[in-house]
Amino acid sequence: MAEEKFAAGSGAHRQARRLAEVALQAGSAGDEATAGRLFAEADRTDPQAAQDVLQESSVDRSSHAGHAPDAVVGTQQEVPRQVFDILLTVNDATHRLTVDARTTLLDALRDRLHLTGTKRGCDLGQCGACTVLLDGRRINACLMLAVMARGHAITTVEGLSPDGHLHPVQQAFIERDAFQCGYCTPGQIMSAIGLISEGRAITDAMIREHMSGNICRCGAYTNIVDAVRDAAAAQAAKVGAAWQDATGDAAPEPATGNTARQEATHDTALQPALRDTARQEV
Repeated sequence: MAEEKFAAGSGAHRQARRLAEVALQAGSAGDEATAGRLFAEADRTDPQAAQDVLQESSVDRSSHAGHAPDAVVGTQQEVPRQVFDILLTVNDATHRLTVDARTTLLDALRDRLHLTGTKRGCDLGQCGACTVLLDGRRINACLMLAVMARGHAITTVEGLSPDGHLHPVQQAFIERDAFQCGYCTPGQIMSAIGLISEGRAITDAMIREHMSGNICRCGAYTNIVDAVRDAAAAQAAKVGAAWQDATGDAAPEPATGNTARQEATHDTALQPALRDTARQEV
């Protein structure tokens, strides 16, 4: 008996009962949207308390006239979860999923599509382990809802070498030994690919700055910078060769040194700070 009184007096229990009671009142007033929302919240807070309120209401309705109609209480008992049928295009393949509105893109990739190369780290967008490409731009999958990715092309680390040949960035990471435990490596690689495509891998300082959202707890930063620099140089050489084949002229020289830093910041006043940053160890 003492345990029952304690449970009935707990904060969550009281909150859930109050939410369910207000939900029933809203349902009686014809506001089914508010009723459904409030009852769903009550069910999440304390499912047993919410069901107790429904049962008590059913008893009241059977013995008293003028209370909420059966349809109202029935609506509360069968409140559906908010789910969406979506199509996700991942690594050039289309997948049809039914997901809860709260499902993140990271959850969908790992738990529903079993693409576990995208790692779960902090779930706060602070470590970069879950980095993927969305229409070629890098994002943190833990910060995007799956429903928001509809209509976009998603690329994960599994999609970088569909023909069995390593992506140049993957190859550079291996050659430069740019990892230790490897847990953060998929996110580092995806971020590096986005960085290079953004044209921000011109100097070591720029690489450090624009890769700073990807944390490596093993401390392989120096080798990561080397790998990104090598991959960017290889990409530039490839683009230059294609340009020369197409035009017969040598490709324009990429900006380097102070010119590159100035283009990256658009402010010559920041040049001393950039030079100091470049001297620092990663």
